[in-house]
Amino acid sequence: VSDLFFSEMTAKINETNLDAIRSIVQRKLMAVEGSVAPTAGVKAEPLSGSHPDADHTVLIDVRSDEEWRAGIIPTAVHIPMHKLQDALTLMTSDEGARTYGLTKPVRKDEHHLLFYCGAGVRSLAALHMAEGAGFRFVSHYLGGWDDYCQRPVIIPS
Repeated sequence: VSDLFFSEMTAKINETNLDAIRSIVQRKLMAVEGSVAPTAGVKAEPLSGSHPDADHTVLIDVRSDEEWRAGIIPTAVHIPMHKLQDALTLMTSDEGARTYGLTKPVRKDEHHLLFYCGAGVRSLAALHMAEGAGFRFVSHYLGGWDDYCQRPVIIPS
């Protein structure tokens, strides 16, 4: 990985509106009765556009099946990285949305896709894949599952 890549990523991270992403994820997690939520917030890297509200955010876990069975962030949809390219097309249809447990199809210009993985490497690749597929609102959780597990948690009342 080149120094230019890291410079570009750093610039994009610095442009991120972390408070907006933190708020979206926090609201989604709080909506799940008995869920746990990180108190410090989600780090993410949006590539374009402003973020839709939490109701239009789809949290996608791109980890392997084995990693998924070890634990999840509440409200996440599991789509392993090796299935993501096809899933990005399928989830825009009624049938595809049902396949992934979504209540309605994902719209490329309306929904915010927030990816996470173990530590943030695969989720960054997923973000670029979604952007290439035409999704307007995409971001990823930089620290991923590892970061989420290390955060203090709150239990919604």
